[in-house]
Amino acid sequence: TIEDAMTSNAEQNKIELELPQSEQKQDHDIDLLIALHACDTATDDSIWYGIQRNSSIIVTAPCCHKEARRYLDPHVAQLRNIEHPLADMLRHNIYKERIAETVTDSIRALLLEIANYDVQVFEFIGGEHTSKNVMITALKRMKPRSDMQVESLRNRLKALASLHGITQQKLAEWMNEILVEETDSTGKIGSSLISNTGMPKITPGGELFE
Repeated sequence: TIEDAMTSNAEQNKIELELPQSEQKQDHDIDLLIALHACDTATDDSIWYGIQRNSSIIVTAPCCHKEARRYLDPHVAQLRNIEHPLADMLRHNIYKERIAETVTDSIRALLLEIANYDVQVFEFIGGEHTSKNVMITALKRMKPRSDMQVESLRNRLKALASLHGITQQKLAEWMNEILVEETDSTGKIGSSLISNTGMPKITPGGELFE
């Protein structure tokens, strides 16, 4: 919860007082970034600002996930000849809208983890008040993730994006994170990452098959 994050942040500040000056928060760093209902990619801009300013806590309630829909629609058109596990859901507009929200915020959560945050995604207000009731909270880690952990997160990110046909995402662009590796001879981006059933080629250990 936000209260737990604030408590953890206070404890972290105590620890920082004991760290060398070079490892303490700098003057341009911030403690908390809050972005409520920032429309579409404005949420990504806000998260990136928090990452850039080394924010200890990032709290955002996203809104209007339009960017992902631009990729879902043509992706659905390509699924007609593929036994894709999501084909029967993505052909319905109401589900496309909901999946666009879910996959976008899941991508954001993975990117925040790559940026060395611990992330929680939860409902912060009842659905009877608003459907835009998802909150993403991120707490900066004291100990960075290992290279192996970050690589696993990047593989999971690529698999999630490939499954939904998403080749670009604003926060990923800000962070210079690649969602799709390559273009094949047919001009279809990332088709080498997808099996003949439309599923990402990924191992149980979180690694993409070559």
